[in-house]
Amino acid sequence: MKQAVAVTGEASKRGYRISLDDTSAGHNGLGHIQDLNPDIIKIDKKFVDVAGPVEAADAIIEVVVKLGQRMGAVIVAEGIETEDQRATLAIAGVTQGQGYLISRPVPLGGFHTMIRDHELVAQPAASDPQMA
Repeated sequence: MKQAVAVTGEASKRGYRISLDDTSAGHNGLGHIQDLNPDIIKIDKKFVDVAGPVEAADAIIEVVVKLGQRMGAVIVAEGIETEDQRATLAIAGVTQGQGYLISRPVPLGGFHTMIRDHELVAQPAASDPQMA
């Protein structure tokens, strides 16, 4: 852990954002959040899978969200597959997520197309008088 703290600290000084994956599962418990001070905290799919029906999972999600907010970290939920999970996570304060509900895995070429299409939609039209 000392080496991980040193490496992430140096990376952070150089402008890299630190993300802690699988938070509160396996080896990435709450102690690692404190030690590594990540910019991004990813809630493990294990808790997302049962968000809503299992009160203990909801409590863990709420704790991670509140902790992340106090630390100024972005909270990302992993493995969102249903609209009910998304809604439960939103109520808990999770604002970002990944999973099959958002997008299935795509080949690299398809990813480039998705990004290009998104950028085209996001850019205001040159002839839009409100943007001039």
